[in-house]
Amino acid sequence: MNRFRKVSVVLAATIISAAVVFLQPELPSLARAETNLLQAPASDSTAITVTPTIPVELDDPTNLAHAANFAWNEFIALTWPAMPQGPTSFPRGQAKADGMYGSAGPTGQVVWETYRHRTEVFPGQGQPNGYNASAPDYGFGAKPEYRYEGGKNGIPADGLIPPYKRISNPDIPPFNNLDEVTQITLNAMYAGVVDPKRGGNQDTEQEEKILYQAKVNEAIYSYAVKPRTLNGKPYALYDTDNEISGRIRANSD
Repeated sequence: MNRFRKVSVVLAATIISAAVVFLQPELPSLARAETNLLQAPASDSTAITVTPTIPVELDDPTNLAHAANFAWNEFIALTWPAMPQGPTSFPRGQAKADGMYGSAGPTGQVVWETYRHRTEVFPGQGQPNGYNASAPDYGFGAKPEYRYEGGKNGIPADGLIPPYKRISNPDIPPFNNLDEVTQITLNAMYAGVVDPKRGGNQDTEQEEKILYQAKVNEAIYSYAVKPRTLNGKPYALYDTDNEISGRIRANSD
């Protein structure tokens, strides 16, 4: 596992955990409705098991040993080899059950890497890529696409950033989009010896800077894009002017 993947694992787990806490009122029913993808027995949190099943319930939140085991089980499941991705089907967030733990999936990903990037939930413009209001997963399993607000910082008008080396349409697009230079704007991390006279947290010029990305699982994606009605008008969280989406879009600049 390389340096960027290690850093991304930590941030992805942090973002997912924070979102689950914030959205707790609605998530239990959503998780129960998607048992094939998201649920595991509560007893899974009482022992560490090497399995691709992602635990979603902690049987006793006051038991620190159980909480630690739950965290390890979640980490193991999220770093399990993922199902092959592309070129026409993208079973994102799904483990290859017969895969060997410690290796990548057939197309090079582990489970957490196939989750949606934050820009695939809160794009800089338009709807999330592959969004389908009538599909059971609302289009979660779509081909990755990273769309920002166009016309800023050299970003094309359509908001799409071309893949590395400008491979225009690869069969298996990159699943890791390291587009953040800080942890939620609060601090930056560096490797090796760094010139302290260079810029602050937002400086992107230093080669020693460690980059980040934020990933979103299917439960959080579904919550954000689920069609709703407010005052008789349809809306979705990803497309509203609220504090969460505003901060995410601001980070896309």
